[in-house]
Amino acid sequence: MSPRSFKLGVVLIAAVVALSPTPFPGALMGFMCAVTVAFFVAPLTFGLQGLAEALGFAASPAQIIVALAALYGLGVLVAARRAWRLSAIGNPPAARLEGLRAIFLTSLPLIAWLSSQALVRAWP
Repeated sequence: MSPRSFKLGVVLIAAVVALSPTPFPGALMGFMCAVTVAFFVAPLTFGLQGLAEALGFAASPAQIIVALAALYGLGVLVAARRAWRLSAIGNPPAARLEGLRAIFLTSLPLIAWLSSQALVRAWP
């Protein structure tokens, strides 16, 4: 990835974060986040809860969500470490790509939170 593409990607991510708390685009993004949670996170949570109960563990949906959030955080750390490692061995294009991936993964929870708050404020 070229330095120009990296800078453009960072600016675009910052623009999306800046648009997240606004009434129209933010509320629309909040709705999309709600759909994502309803169709992807919730079934995974309840499926993992059923699996944990079948294995003999008592796990609430809140505990499963915390475990999934911890795995997500671990994924962000892995992307950041890859970027650092690629930079250390002298591969700047790959390091920039991994760095942009880490920035994007870090910004997703902030975008989801800000846009869901915009959706709540925009709801009549």
